[in-house]
Amino acid sequence: MLQWYLLYTKVHAERQLASNLLHLGHETYLPVISVAQPRRDRPAVKPFFPGYVFVHYDMAAFGIGRIVYTPGLRSIVMFGDAPVVVPDRDVARIREQLAQQQHWDKAGTPLRAGDAVEILDDSFQGVDAVFDRTLSPNERVRVFLRYLEEHRLERKRVERLIPVELDARLVRKKESRH
Repeated sequence: MLQWYLLYTKVHAERQLASNLLHLGHETYLPVISVAQPRRDRPAVKPFFPGYVFVHYDMAAFGIGRIVYTPGLRSIVMFGDAPVVVPDRDVARIREQLAQQQHWDKAGTPLRAGDAVEILDDSFQGVDAVFDRTLSPNERVRVFLRYLEEHRLERKRVERLIPVELDARLVRKKESRH
């Protein structure tokens, strides 16, 4: 019976292992995300789970020996003496979540509307900003800059949000302070 198993790869060998298993006729799933890179025109596509690949495999029919020597494989993830079976619904949920349009900063942190972000450009240093959304596949994003204005007549401060479109490489999620 075909089931999903989790494989642990050699360092940076996720694509190699997935390709080799596919060549052997086995369905694989390597979840990847697009990550903005500083000083690069294009985002990098990186594994969402570095060092791991899912394989849809019939362990009862073929046994462990058929894949254990595949180039790029370090080991099959085990629980005790048995390979870990990943439920179909979990793999489907991962696929679904990664298929949703999301943006990831260069550290691989997902950005969602309303997240506080830093703008990595000297002209915006110290300005509070909030992530809004990804605008296009060519890595443009919209953020809102937060400005406080003082109204002398009303004697109160009013927050203004100013939309700005930026290169995605210039945006990084602010670390929350607890």
